[in-house]
Amino acid sequence: MCSGGGGKKGPGPAACICLLVALLLVTAVCVRGGGPGGGVGEDEGEGGGAWRSTDALHPIEAEMRPYVREMIGHAFNSYIKYAFPKDELRPVNGAGKNTMGGYGWT
Repeated sequence: MCSGGGGKKGPGPAACICLLVALLLVTAVCVRGGGPGGGVGEDEGEGGGAWRSTDALHPIEAEMRPYVREMIGHAFNSYIKYAFPKDELRPVNGAGKNTMGGYGWT
């Protein structure tokens, strides 16, 4: 099938490797849980909310979680408001800056 030798021209070795990788990924998804999420939280009644629980966190971490979420939202909204087409937001003057040739690495 993937030899490419003989009288017929078949798919090259790169195509065979891609096919094998794709089959491996499909097999891994099927074994883990059949879809996105890989079966995470299926034993929970809420449909996967176990990773959101604060039960396993240190009390200080649980207390700080909403503040961290608020700060991340503030930073993201400032980036969108002041520097969106650029790669980075300069914190002092609030202007955007292209880094790495403007490839949009952020």
